[in-house]
Amino acid sequence: MKGINLKKLFLLKASTAFGVDFNGRTLRIMQLKRKGKNQKVTGWIERKIPQGIMNDILIENSDNFKNFFSESIKKAEGKIHGNRIVVSVPENKVFIRIITIPLMEEKEATESVRFETESNIPISVDEVYFDWQIVEKREKDMDVLVVASPMKIIDNYLKVFSEMGYQVVAFEPKSISTGRSIIGNDMGDYALVVDMGLESTNFAIYEKGFPIFTSSGSVSGKILTDMVMKAKGISIEKAESYKIKIGLGSTSEEKQEAFSIFESALVTFVDEIKRTINFFHETLAVQKNVTGKSELKISKVVLTGGGANLKGLNSYLSINLQETIEQSSPWVNIKFKNDIPPISKEDSQGFSTVIGLALRAQDYESYN
Repeated sequence: MKGINLKKLFLLKASTAFGVDFNGRTLRIMQLKRKGKNQKVTGWIERKIPQGIMNDILIENSDNFKNFFSESIKKAEGKIHGNRIVVSVPENKVFIRIITIPLMEEKEATESVRFETESNIPISVDEVYFDWQIVEKREKDMDVLVVASPMKIIDNYLKVFSEMGYQVVAFEPKSISTGRSIIGNDMGDYALVVDMGLESTNFAIYEKGFPIFTSSGSVSGKILTDMVMKAKGISIEKAESYKIKIGLGSTSEEKQEAFSIFESALVTFVDEIKRTINFFHETLAVQKNVTGKSELKISKVVLTGGGANLKGLNSYLSINLQETIEQSSPWVNIKFKNDIPPISKEDSQGFSTVIGLALRAQDYESYN
């Protein structure tokens, strides 16, 4: 197996730096500044990535990406400074595992982690970079969070950003960044975060703030938008507006129309969430509850991501899952003094990942 450090590229604490979150369609950038015990958003931007620049999640046209990125920095609300960045890695391209190894000193654990990682990832170990961090020590063993990502993706990003003069101080899976942003002190020991983005939905179960299980779903914000466009014969802009303003409906007539449009996707969405919750109760909870003293439960289900703005979705999920569903508060871990967040709670649902990246980037200065 090939490991990569680059100052613990994935997991350790992350000079001025800022967060960069992008996929095949959207780029988000944000920078925070610490002022005593408080924080301030110094710059941010969200832009659609033009077609032809990305090929899935790889940067295909590097020259156009460089121009687009530089232009985005200049167009940002506020100002974004520095050449150090913390970059997200798409969740469906990252392998996150909690492994258990015998208790030992951290410097001695590398070989054990490497051996366990080889048997816990579905692709060739010669094709990934991996990193790890101890999350819990017990009398005889310890739990270790392992993150692995394909070299092809990491090398692609490193090459393009270094050619622009940026130093990537950390890569981070979206689930870790998102958790840093939306998981507060009241989240309990276990929480399920449902991140519905434009292109995909990710499910992540967290234990005390660490993702211990992640998976992907088939329903996305784009699929819901396409359903509205097809059913009503309207443009993408009007379909997005329909989702936010009408959504699953307030009147009986609106609800009937919404059900006819979204039924198949909503049934699938609920089923995928149920399977994730059942996996926790039937597998993860059993593995962790070795003493059998009390039943381990998911204390909260949190909905985030741009798709979370579908009006009425929280209520629909609460009824059909028989669970309390909360809409995320992406600013919950940022302390503003007199300022208010520059983006509303509703509009910031798609910013959860980049806010988490910006929080880590903000801490980078303190450790260097």
